[in-house]
Amino acid sequence: MSELTEAQSIAALAISKASQQEVNGHTFIVLQSDGQEQIESLEKFEPTPYRPKGTHSFSDLASFITFVKANPNKTPLVLCDTEASRFTAIFNAHGDVAGWGDWRAIYACPHSRDWLRWVGNNNKKMTQEDFARFIEDGSINITRPEAATMIEISRSLQAKKTVQFTESIRLSNGQSQIGYTEEIKGTASKGTLEIPETFQITIPVYKGDA
Repeated sequence: MSELTEAQSIAALAISKASQQEVNGHTFIVLQSDGQEQIESLEKFEPTPYRPKGTHSFSDLASFITFVKANPNKTPLVLCDTEASRFTAIFNAHGDVAGWGDWRAIYACPHSRDWLRWVGNNNKKMTQEDFARFIEDGSINITRPEAATMIEISRSLQAKKTVQFTESIRLSNGQSQIGYTEEIKGTASKGTLEIPETFQITIPVYKGDA
């Protein structure tokens, strides 16, 4: 006799010796084992579940909204976790009557590629060459000053790899002036670079945003 046949035989024998109960349309069996009673639901053998439950996860906002609106239940409780950037719709939450709260839809807002790129490099130390490449790659997002100005500044920094920067002066126009000394064929050459103290980018925060 195979293991599968043995398992089926044992299950059939257990059910035949069990008492069957029905509570609010839900069928259960009470199994006896070593003098102990064990209650088992027969829901998994039914054509459909007794009630909807589970968690549905969505990666885009439109699908999440469509699913919530299409739900035949009453208006769900929608919660927003701002720190985790996540919306949770609970279809059987506590309302006029107590709910189990185990039927949910979740939309975890995915950040945009631009957001991940800029925030991922925040406070990250770079070489002058890496910074120049980073600014050029992200120039489409730079809105103030003009992207061309930031590219020129980054290229100027990249070109001066062998210089010694000496001092930084904050100018009245909000820019910083950096002095440097550059050795060219044994001759010291001094100069200055004007760099904006801040620059502005415009990016979508979440995937699919404008």
